[in-house]
Amino acid sequence: MANIHLRVIDVDYVVELRRELHRVPELDDRLPKTCGVVRRELMAMDLNPLEPFEGCIVARVGGGGGPAVAFRADMDALPVEERTGLPFRSLHEGRMHACGHDGHTAMLLGLARLLTEGWLRPPGDVLLIFQPSEETGGGAKRVLESGVLDGAGLRAVFGLHLWPDMPAGAAASCPGMIMAGSARLEAGFFGRSAHAASQQSGADAMAAAVRFLAEVYRRRGEDCGVVNVGRLICGSAENLVADRSQLFGTVRYLKRQQLERARELLKSAAAAAEEGGCRAQLQLKEGYPPLQNHPGLLQKAKKALGESLFPGAKPSFATEDFAFYSAAAPSLFIRLGTGMHRQLHSPDFDFDEKALPAGVKLLAALAELEL
Repeated sequence: MANIHLRVIDVDYVVELRRELHRVPELDDRLPKTCGVVRRELMAMDLNPLEPFEGCIVARVGGGGGPAVAFRADMDALPVEERTGLPFRSLHEGRMHACGHDGHTAMLLGLARLLTEGWLRPPGDVLLIFQPSEETGGGAKRVLESGVLDGAGLRAVFGLHLWPDMPAGAAASCPGMIMAGSARLEAGFFGRSAHAASQQSGADAMAAAVRFLAEVYRRRGEDCGVVNVGRLICGSAENLVADRSQLFGTVRYLKRQQLERARELLKSAAAAAEEGGCRAQLQLKEGYPPLQNHPGLLQKAKKALGESLFPGAKPSFATEDFAFYSAAAPSLFIRLGTGMHRQLHSPDFDFDEKALPAGVKLLAALAELEL
């Protein structure tokens, strides 16, 4: 894997950065402390970081005249109360790096150090994208819309994500779709309130929601991707017929046909819900698109890096806003093993820090590979 040996990677530097970032998790694009650390490190490397919008930092290593590849690290955390017991646990109550973004950011800064200290000399430029709002608002889309990558001569965009249930530092990917697209489901049911003693004069919006759910859960299947309802709001008193109800859910899909089939299912379920005299209102708002690996990049990576990037990795119905990059330029998204079974987004999430130097080495190999 590349000409970079682990011994030239300053492991202590990357580990300490990860721990510093882990202590100060921040949400969405409000990342003053996180950006402060990134800005400090890049300027210490004599780089001139750009800030195209709040919470985003982009730096270019190279002369700016030739082809370039880009690497993305997401920086935002989650509104989760940490329960790891780590000595460097979160200092921000109710917030935690429960998805490994502290590790992603530290690894990209490790790559920046290899580049600026001359250990890695790709024959082209490298763009380092430190991105906010992956968890909440599609920060990748905002990076593209900002124009900061326009005219960059971009040949490829690479991203990696720490992934549980894989050996620490092991890499995996797959051809085609690797992460799902998403759509937000919101359904409202509007009936007529009545006292329980004369319920026949009302139209029960709670019953309509239940009919909707029963129809969805009875008919959903693989052809619809994943359809789930996670929240239901209805009723104001135990002795009244509910006059309105709302439910919220998600659809996840790897193929466009799955989204369209889910849409048909939801419309049919809404029609069934109206049979009790209520009116249904249905909205399915598309969010992140599916994340698709570029087949040529994956084949190049497998040829150069070995079969560690095996095609046996299965697509996930989780979403990733890196998908916006994959729709705009040839892209490759790789999973990096955490060496632990602690799941993403859980309050006890952590990873074996041996994954950090392995991740830096992988990023360095990808820079050499494409340029």
